[in-house]
Amino acid sequence: DIYPTPADYDAAFAKFAASVAEPRHLVVCGDDPGVGHLSAPGATFYGIEERLAIDPVSCRLAPLDWTASGVSGTPAGGVGCDIWRFDRRRMGQRRAGSLALALPGTHNVRNALAALAVADLLEADLAGAAAALASFRGTARRFELRGEAGGVTVIDDYGHHPTEVRATLAAARMRYPERRIVAYLQPHTFSRTEALLDQWPEACTEADLLLVGDIYAAREQGDPVALARTLAERIALAGVDARYSGHVEASATVLIGLARPGDVVITFGAGDGDRAGTSLLHQLEDR
Repeated sequence: DIYPTPADYDAAFAKFAASVAEPRHLVVCGDDPGVGHLSAPGATFYGIEERLAIDPVSCRLAPLDWTASGVSGTPAGGVGCDIWRFDRRRMGQRRAGSLALALPGTHNVRNALAALAVADLLEADLAGAAAALASFRGTARRFELRGEAGGVTVIDDYGHHPTEVRATLAAARMRYPERRIVAYLQPHTFSRTEALLDQWPEACTEADLLLVGDIYAAREQGDPVALARTLAERIALAGVDARYSGHVEASATVLIGLARPGDVVITFGAGDGDRAGTSLLHQLEDR
């Protein structure tokens, strides 16, 4: 919407990075391939496992400053890991402690690493920071548990582009490894859906069943049905059980007919697609 091309997008982040007066105060995800476009000498890098970041000055791989290892789901349904910190003076890693989050997903480990890196730069107590992260229960519309009824768990998520949906589905699989995951996706805007069409199939592989609803047009004009059908067909070609389900009310009806005890139903979208999950819960409660 704001950045018409990838080059425009990269330029905005490069400009922001260049505006940071103290290099180490720029905290960068070393796992993100997009950081290769930044000129960020001396930045603080974080990421998973023992991956390396590219130092823009030397163009050599350099260790990440903050890393996590042993990332796995916890019995409580969250995610745990060991935290490691690279000592630039001694040129070696040291264990900085462990972390247990209430929220599932590798992406939340990355978020926590970023928060710890910032806390360290602000000279905050790291044990206190880790405890605060452990107590964080998330925000509305981000892997938000809407309720349970009839043995069905209903979750809502604001994710509306492939990267978000991929991360949330992986988190759901981490928390519910043995349960069937049924997802309902309300694609957001025609332009965005068309631009990201090729990225959707791989993003949805963790779903056992995927319903693709009509496009949420927002401020755009177009046929909400045709492109949604195309998206469902494209995802199905990749081996995902994907089906077109229509508008929100129709999708809710389809969900009610498909949901069975033990299912985890996730509604995705930045529009009003969460109404499908709410309707599902109400009807399950009335059975």
